[in-house]
Order: sequence, then structure tokens, then C-alpha cells
Amino acid sequence: MKSFISIVLTLISINSYSQQVIELCDDDTTKVFTYSTDAGVPGIYYWTIDNEVPIIDGPSYDVVWGERNLGTHTISVEFEDRNGCTSESVYMTVEVIICQITTMWIPNCFTPDGDANNNVWNPIGYNYIDAHYFIANRWGEIIFESYNLSYGWDGTYKGSMCQDGVYVYYLDWKDYKNRRFSRNGHITLLR
Repeated sequence: MKSFISIVLTLISINSYSQQVIELCDDDTTKVFTYSTDAGVPGIYYWTIDNEVPIIDGPSYDVVWGERNLGTHTISVEFEDRNGCTSESVYMTVEVIICQITTMWIPNCFTPDGDANNNVWNPIGYNYIDAHYFIANRWGEIIFESYNLSYGWDGTYKGSMCQDGVYVYYLDWKDYKNRRFSRNGHITLLR
């Protein structure tokens, strides 16, 4: 006799997936996903990932995807009731990918001396939107501001070259998931 079950993903009220894509970022290494069946009867549940040795568990099974390799994985579950009747295996495909991480590189020094190197200061970004930054002098006066990372500071303020010294920057931006990030620190102008 065969019993019938299906896998249901239960994470933040998401149900009934036969395929799933999980993005893991640096801070998601312990993200747990719970998979459950709708069999609703007592028995033995055999959970398998990628044809590994089956794990005997209840109608729910927790998987920490950060502990597994990136790529496509297959979860299957088979049910055996009290009378020894087994179900057909039910399969779910899960693709684990790395998320689009946003990154900013911030130079700590530049030399606007007119030679061919390092004459403009600007952050360099990857996977970002809505970037904004400004530079302030030691009195807190904003001497440069930009909403475009390609447009950098050339070391001038009101048309005159600034003095050698340390300046403060503040940078904020969003990633493609609309998460906001910011950095601040010091940059040194040397001529």
C-alpha cells in the first residue's frame, strides 16, 4: 500500500515550493530552512539530501544551507506509516547561490599634484545603487559632495587647492535589495 505526501517549505509563511533558490551572503552561513510534509499521520519520515544516507526524522526537517556547497541540491522525503506502508519519494530541487554582495573600496590617500597618477579621490563600488558621499575639513565644513562615484574630488574647494592634511569622508549607498550601507573615515591629501 502506498501513502502520498508532499514537501512544503515553511519559512516566513512561504508554502508549496517544488523548486527553490536560496541566496547566501557572508552573514547567512547559519540560515536555517525548515521543510515539512503534509502527511499529518504518525510514522517514520526518511529525509535525504543529494542521495546521502537517509535521516530519520519527524514530519519536519531543518537544513542549514550555509554548511553545504553552492549549487543544485535535491531533497527527498519518503514516509512509512505504522502498518509498514511506504509512500513514493517526493522531491524538491534547491539551488544555493551566492548573493550579489555590494562592496566599496575607499582610498585613504591621494596626491593631486598634477602628475598622471592619483590626482582625484573617489570611492570605487561594486553592486550598488544610490551612492552619495561628501568630504569635510577639520572644522566640519563640507568642501565636496557627489552623488556619482565616477565624479571624484580633485583636492580643491571654491576653485583653490586645499592644504595638505587629513579630511573626513562620509559615504552611504544601497545594494540591489534596497539595504542601506555607510562608511566614514579619514583621507589624507598630499601634494
